[in-house]
Amino acid sequence: MNSRLLVGLLLAIFLGVGPSITLSQTYPTKPIKFVVPYPPGGSGDFLGRLYSEYLSRAVGSTVLVENKPGAATNIALEQFARAEPDGYTLLLGTGQTMINMTFGPKPTVDPFSVLAPVAMIAEMPFMIAANPSTGIGSVKDMIAKSKAERLTISHAQFEAQVKLLTMATGAVIDSIPYKGGAPSVMAAIGGQVSLVAAYVPVLMGQVKGGKLRAVGIAATSRMNVLPDVATFAEQGFPKFTTTIWYSVLAPKGTPEPVLAKLTAATLNVVKDAQFVQRLQAGGAEALPGTPDDVITTMRKEQKVWVEVANAK
Repeated sequence: MNSRLLVGLLLAIFLGVGPSITLSQTYPTKPIKFVVPYPPGGSGDFLGRLYSEYLSRAVGSTVLVENKPGAATNIALEQFARAEPDGYTLLLGTGQTMINMTFGPKPTVDPFSVLAPVAMIAEMPFMIAANPSTGIGSVKDMIAKSKAERLTISHAQFEAQVKLLTMATGAVIDSIPYKGGAPSVMAAIGGQVSLVAAYVPVLMGQVKGGKLRAVGIAATSRMNVLPDVATFAEQGFPKFTTTIWYSVLAPKGTPEPVLAKLTAATLNVVKDAQFVQRLQAGGAEALPGTPDDVITTMRKEQKVWVEVANAK
């Protein structure tokens, strides 16, 4: 053997580089479990299954979705924190965790201490819609109506977002929380409440079908699935821009070569044209981001919701 090659191999083994290269090349050797903190059939589940399908192709291994809803995503987070850090258990991270840390229910674990970021993957904008009988079809309509009569808004435990809505617009609206997205939407359709607040995937079908009338989308730009619905920013209220973002997370302590491989594979998935098209059709937008972007986004969101909670 060439003496230089021999020295190089010995040095690599001594420094621990050899095992890292081997691990990166062989991973994964068995199915990967992807924990989704939402029940089957919802928008979070849709995203989790779509990502899993494409990740499976990218890494050449089966990716199995495990739904673990409960406690506003906290149950999945708390159980995931105890998972083996070997790259075979991943979690669909969500901005809801940052809201929970301020508005509750507060998780029993610190996400910054127990999670290793892999990548950002998507976001779903928040949306406000009205029962057509109210005559509300814009943000200014909503504000004017709220000052003339009592308005109510249903939502699936989105107290933080509803508070931000009233802060950003000055509208006077009574918050009516429901235990799920479906009953909150039905309350608006049935006229039990004036308005409903939810993420775009939950409302777009009802808006397209004419059962609800869009007030605005809390995104930075209009969406392909609802091109006629203006953003709050377009209507003069840029402070109500809020989305639910999603990331991929691994347990703290997962080997760096495995994390690097997962990050590269995930970013390739998020940039795949077909993945993006299917994501948009479901009411979401691709949001590619590095592990550092995940942490930055989490910190930024945490600060925003603390400010909202402390506002009078």
